[in-house]
Amino acid sequence: MRTADALMAESARHRARRAARETPLVRRILRALVARGEPVAVRDIVAASGDYPDELIYDALVSLDDEGVISLWGQHIDSAPPLCTRPTDFAVRGPGAAWRYAGGAVEALGVAVVLGDPAEIRSYCHDCNEPLRFSAGSHGPDADAA
Repeated sequence: MRTADALMAESARHRARRAARETPLVRRILRALVARGEPVAVRDIVAASGDYPDELIYDALVSLDDEGVISLWGQHIDSAPPLCTRPTDFAVRGPGAAWRYAGGAVEALGVAVVLGDPAEIRSYCHDCNEPLRFSAGSHGPDADAA
């Protein structure tokens, strides 16, 4: 059983990760992942952050990786929840956009919030393997998900 102190510490880490996802740097990474659908080169993010010294951006990316906000893979960023560049069981597409992958079911619902637009979600029932398709907005799943 977890202690109240452990739960408070976990809650604080969760709030810190959520706040980090709202920073301009992470928003830039998410936009690049949506636009490209493939790992984003660290050098591209550093170059797009021209107002800041390169070393500061590199250090920030390492910190974000350590905190689980992004995932660095060599010299590339391959995920920033809710988005993942590796194929998963949860495909998501915003209006007029290509299909992208989410890290899981909850992350798939979060893509609409991140994009600020409705999103179509495609997966399958993990019990019977029937395909699942529904849409979600910033409010959660639409009525077609029922």
